[in-house]
Amino acid sequence: MKVLFLLTITDSFGEREHALSFARQITDFQPVFFLHPQLSYFFANTPFECHYSALVDDLKELINKIKPVLIICCEYYHLFEDFRVYLRNLDIPVATMDGTSIGEEINSDPLAFGHGKVNTVPPDVIKLRPCPVNDPSDNSANLIYWNLFPELKKDSEKAFINNYFPERYDKTIFLAISPWAVKASLQINIKHYYNFLFEKLTTILGTFDLKINLIIVSPFQKQLLKRGNVSLNFIGYPDYVTYQKLLLSSGLVISDNLIQTSLSKAFMAGINTLALNNSRPIKSLNLHIFNIFPLKILFPQDREYYRLIEKADLGATNDLVDKIKKGIYSYQNNYLFFRKKTEKLLSPNQIVGNIIS
Repeated sequence: MKVLFLLTITDSFGEREHALSFARQITDFQPVFFLHPQLSYFFANTPFECHYSALVDDLKELINKIKPVLIICCEYYHLFEDFRVYLRNLDIPVATMDGTSIGEEINSDPLAFGHGKVNTVPPDVIKLRPCPVNDPSDNSANLIYWNLFPELKKDSEKAFINNYFPERYDKTIFLAISPWAVKASLQINIKHYYNFLFEKLTTILGTFDLKINLIIVSPFQKQLLKRGNVSLNFIGYPDYVTYQKLLLSSGLVISDNLIQTSLSKAFMAGINTLALNNSRPIKSLNLHIFNIFPLKILFPQDREYYRLIEKADLGATNDLVDKIKKGIYSYQNNYLFFRKKTEKLLSPNQIVGNIIS
């Protein structure tokens, strides 16, 4: 029995991670991926059957050929309208990777993205909410929580990083920037913002008596910049295997997006993490308050995941220095409390079995 994953989003990594994790866990079923052609580099070394197209006619042909028992969208409200219309008319259960439990609110709020587009998930589409960043909760008929990283662990060998980079470093820090964040049209001068962010981090890291490797996964030009003891390695967007190994063998993972999958993945692997937020507008950058850059909507502070993640304010330099110092020199991660709760959730294998029965 085959489960079909639809992934046509080209500028967000979270959906890819969610789909791959779920696919790895459905051991009694055969995952098949229908992917946008631009994603071929990312899925090149994955073990799953992949089909690349952005045409609904090719999707129809694939569905008729493999006859899936379940179709999982990654995510539903980002599919083209003709994809969604076609899916709604099928006699096959349809689910969506509901990235966060504020997903519907984001997509029903025109101000969140700075335009008038409104997309919400239809009530008959099953929502699969990964934990983290969602807090584990009770399931209902069309709302199901699942463990995103059941067997994740950090790579303490450091062998991959040592082979990937010609130089040796005392500490490796990982920073990932999603393409969708760079493309977001929220009247932010993106170039100035990232120059500000890189300058601030480099200045702080330069105060430590360590040779530091700051890996920057981003759409920016691949290059190596050196500032004293700090090397900024802009590596573009690597394939999944390379990304995974670099992330899990880093000593500290920093992000300006509290719900970024790279950050939550590092957190659940027991790696020190630091989420950067901004509590006051910065007029010179036209920068609003945020904890999910560049969105204007804020992740709720009452969530358990929010409370457990280490956070620092870009505008509070002393606090930022202190949090980075702790992340470099001491172990700060308290993920075990959260992991114990996620371990009690139904497995994706059980979830698919329940849906199709």
